[in-house]
Amino acid sequence: MKFKTLFLLLTMLLFSFASITFEGCSSDVGSYDGNDSTSSGDTDTDTDTDSDTDTDSDTDADGDSDTVNYNNVWGSVYAVHDKGYVSFDNFAGWAIPVIDEEGTTVIPENFDSISEGGTLCINGTLAPTEDAYAMIQYNLNQPMTDDGVPIAVSPGGDGLLININNTIPTSPLKIQLQGSDYETNPEHSWCAYIYPDSTFVPWSSFDTTCWIKGGIEYNLEPLSSISFVSPGTIKERPYNYCVNSMQLYTDTKDTEIDTAALIGEGTLCSNTQRLRVTKDGVSYLVMNNVWNPGTAVNPQCIDVYSTTFKVTKQNTSSGSSAPVSYPSVMYGGKSSSEISTDSVLPKIVSSLGAVNTVWNQNAGVASGTYNASYDVWFNKSATFPASPPDGAYLMIWPYKQGSIVPAGSGGSSVTIAGKSWTVWSGGTGPTGAPYIAYVLNSGNSNLSFSLKDFINDAKLRGVVNDSMYLANVQAGFEIWSGGVGLATTDFSVSDF
Repeated sequence: MKFKTLFLLLTMLLFSFASITFEGCSSDVGSYDGNDSTSSGDTDTDTDTDSDTDTDSDTDADGDSDTVNYNNVWGSVYAVHDKGYVSFDNFAGWAIPVIDEEGTTVIPENFDSISEGGTLCINGTLAPTEDAYAMIQYNLNQPMTDDGVPIAVSPGGDGLLININNTIPTSPLKIQLQGSDYETNPEHSWCAYIYPDSTFVPWSSFDTTCWIKGGIEYNLEPLSSISFVSPGTIKERPYNYCVNSMQLYTDTKDTEIDTAALIGEGTLCSNTQRLRVTKDGVSYLVMNNVWNPGTAVNPQCIDVYSTTFKVTKQNTSSGSSAPVSYPSVMYGGKSSSEISTDSVLPKIVSSLGAVNTVWNQNAGVASGTYNASYDVWFNKSATFPASPPDGAYLMIWPYKQGSIVPAGSGGSSVTIAGKSWTVWSGGTGPTGAPYIAYVLNSGNSNLSFSLKDFINDAKLRGVVNDSMYLANVQAGFEIWSGGVGLATTDFSVSDF
């Protein structure tokens, strides 16, 4: 223990690393050995070879970190030290760049050249696969000169206050919390997508499947590391970001959250898979939504970028009047677990604003039987019923291909948003709620209009009333067969 005693005394009294030599930083997850057996001041080869003489640091094999705190020197302010050893709050450990084995590149490969007070940055190119990733991993409770094994510790507080400089905002980032056994236990790895600039990320926003609501939420379990991750997608993508600071935060009331630039992208192939995305700071949910597949297993895939998506695979067909799927983008919620973040919906119809919406799509380019349609849901109360919607369905079809028609019967024409529509009514939706649909009389049309005009017409026809609540606005393609190549190229909803 001669070296360790000497090192700690030098660190506390002089804050100098000039007389100590550390090995280079490894890119292996969670493994950095900062000990140099030939460091100046201790050239003996028999230092601390007895397993029972090192009781002050890494013998706590049960993961109880109550008696170990490696940040007892530098204080609580975030600080980067030589070669990427980082301290903040009660934590200290090595930070390391980590990448996948799929072909992703990273610069630098380690933080050996980082000196006291430096900034940790990485850049490179992510391989074209969803398994790709690049990250800066911070080990939280790790000795500087021992065997480099972090000891798990519970962070406390309400969340993290971070400052990130992401120079490619279209390349989204997320924070990943990792327990000591996260590589073998996926329930001990939690994530949350993050935003540019200084951002508060509460612990309550982390779960095991942050790309879709419904994972296991983080509940202050012990952590061995915190990572800032650039995730891969099906396309090759550059990344470039720096971590300027990180600290625990314990009071969320006065913290401003910048939600300006989270994008979100990926490929959805399982029947119920969905992805949270944003456009211009507004959150939406994109859904693959294969709800009537018959015996087909994962017959459909869509590529997603923000509120745009494209059908890249669809290899089954419906044998009934109901479509196979409705790949779509949604603002609002279908249920308490399928809802876009920070939505102002449900909102009572009597208090709605213009509800302006834009939707551009390419229906007509693909073979098959399908429509392009808005699907707008209304509930009888501000809470989600067991089988939503229980108020009404309102659909708008700017295009249809094949011998498909809405539920009910067609009747008179009406001009709304400067276009002529045939009104279909008298039918009910899958939950038995009343249904009304507006089918464009000719052609296909990208749309920019006030949804309130259609809602007002539906009120006059007795389908919607002022005491109902607008629950969501969806836009997508009801597909009976075919449909590969269908794409939404723009979508937004505002002014509620």
